[in-house]
Amino acid sequence: VGNGAYEVGVLFPVSFALPPDVTMSLVPEFGALKNIANNGHSAAFSQIINFSRTIGENLTGYVEFFAGESAEAGAKNAYTFDVAAAYVIAPNLQLDAGANIGLNRAASDIQAYFGILPFSTLKVGSKNNINR
Repeated sequence: VGNGAYEVGVLFPVSFALPPDVTMSLVPEFGALKNIANNGHSAAFSQIINFSRTIGENLTGYVEFFAGESAEAGAKNAYTFDVAAAYVIAPNLQLDAGANIGLNRAASDIQAYFGILPFSTLKVGSKNNINR
């Protein structure tokens, strides 16, 4: 988005229930992204390893590790440790806040965010209301 290029990727998300009431999600992604020289595409890979747990009524907490890597020579790979919380305030409305903390120089030092997410099928009280 915003770089003026057509890019493509495919995700293979999978989740596992772990005790006690923790969900582990793995989201590998493979793609072709605009290259540094702006004359083609290079293979890119990312991986998210996420752990989430309901920590109160309508509240879910998350911790995750993100790795963004490229097969292109000279590209900088970015790694972050992320924390977030999602709070369901109505049957179809959720507040979302978190921070992505850079683990290397290629990643931003910190990116904080806040969002309001409307859903048409969100159920109040359901575990792990949203997968990021």
